[in-house]
Amino acid sequence: MSINLFEIFSRQKKLILTLVFVFLLFGVISFGARCYFLDAEVKALNQQLENRNGKAKIVSFLNLFIEKVLQTSEDISFEDRLKLENAVRDINDPEILSLWEAFTKAETAEQVQVLCKNLLEALAKKLL
Repeated sequence: MSINLFEIFSRQKKLILTLVFVFLLFGVISFGARCYFLDAEVKALNQQLENRNGKAKIVSFLNLFIEKVLQTSEDISFEDRLKLENAVRDINDPEILSLWEAFTKAETAEQVQVLCKNLLEALAKKLL
């Protein structure tokens, strides 16, 4: 019985290369799975950030609306109307925009009160 050293080294090389390949394959699969889960987490965090930014815009508009419309007894200046219009458009919500447009086109005090209540109610619901 003769021992062939070349055959032994060849088998060890194959075993080592197979083990390295298996470890590398495991690493690539682990890396891919980690990337997939991190991507899903980033998307969820971006969605939360968009929601917060939207709510911040609503709060900003509400503050401006309260200050310039509800807490004043004088006519609203052109500059203030422009600020309010820009703030409501910045919210980028069709429902809020349509309520705002209806509010600005109201002709009687009763209409203004009802439309103001509707606008404020819609804004409050968006904040929940």
